[in-house]
Amino acid sequence: MHGVFRQIALDREQVALNGFAVIPEFIEPFACERLRDESKRLLAGDGLRRGGLRGVVRNSEVFREFVRADPLRQLMESLLGAGCRVVRSILFDKTVASNWLVPWHQDTTIAVRTRHDVSDYGPWSVKDGVPHVRPPSHVLERMLTLRVHLDDSGVANGPLLVVPASHTMGILAEESIHAEACDGRAAECSTTAGGAVLMRPLALHASRRAATPGHRRVLHLEFAAKDALPSPLEWAEF
Repeated sequence: MHGVFRQIALDREQVALNGFAVIPEFIEPFACERLRDESKRLLAGDGLRRGGLRGVVRNSEVFREFVRADPLRQLMESLLGAGCRVVRSILFDKTVASNWLVPWHQDTTIAVRTRHDVSDYGPWSVKDGVPHVRPPSHVLERMLTLRVHLDDSGVANGPLLVVPASHTMGILAEESIHAEACDGRAAECSTTAGGAVLMRPLALHASRRAATPGHRRVLHLEFAAKDALPSPLEWAEF
């Protein structure tokens, strides 16, 4: 994917302090269009109805080529260290037919290949046939989510909201997350098509329903540092 990425201007200190950063111009328009076309193919039919699909990197050569590109690898390695890799991928599309809201939460589960009962890992669940588990916080602290926006994302179509610096509080009990307090501190992660958002999984985040729903396609990629997961557990999408 030669020439796909623009000159990436990332404030790494902002990621460390706030737990997230918006990169307004992440990929070139032609690359965004190619990823958008691939998303249309993958989200057709049932995927569109459900709003998103899991495991899209595994099922798309276009997305695999994108995540293997040297500029992306170098960016993520500068944040997570050499050998980091994509461990979960989801393709979202907020539309008229699938206009959801997401309450304030942290991303506290990971997708693994097979269930193994390991100390401090649990509870377990299954999503789309894939085992998921809550790991200790130190695993999540060695992960980063990259959300590549394939359509404009602004106040009208339910953009990502993040509470700055909330990733430093560890894993929170659900009953301790107060929506009104989060609303008062929320930062809106708006960007045009081709922009991206980096976010720590433990950062409190949410999104509202779109006021004027159209397509809001997002390629959601979760990266983990090398050896973040202990044997015998294995990442589902590695």
